[in-house]
Amino acid sequence: PKVDAVFRENCFTRFDELPLGLSRWFDEAKRNLGINKEKLKAGSMAPKELQALRLKLEPITRNVERHEEILKAIQSEVKTRNLNILTGIEQSLFALDDVVVFNDEVKNMVESSDYEIEDALRLTLLYHLR
Repeated sequence: PKVDAVFRENCFTRFDELPLGLSRWFDEAKRNLGINKEKLKAGSMAPKELQALRLKLEPITRNVERHEEILKAIQSEVKTRNLNILTGIEQSLFALDDVVVFNDEVKNMVESSDYEIEDALRLTLLYHLR
């Protein structure tokens, strides 16, 4: 995908970092907008103020839509590659002393077409290293 400044600034290497980055970005956007919420709620903003607000919100809306696209792509990748299951087994392989209990599970995952070849290879290597 096209990489923009917002993407580079919020690019994370771990899935669990993503919500924190988005939360930080939204908090910053709220601070930078400087919207008078009381006038907005009361409906007492002048047309020029509403136009200025709309112009402020347009780039933010585009960035939010871009982040939504990125999140959907990540969710799709996690689901397609069964990364939640795979990650659980990888963590268990490292955390538990008795990895023999995973022999059949690792074998079934490697033989299954539900997993990418790279993921199956990584899991096999982790199992044998352990």
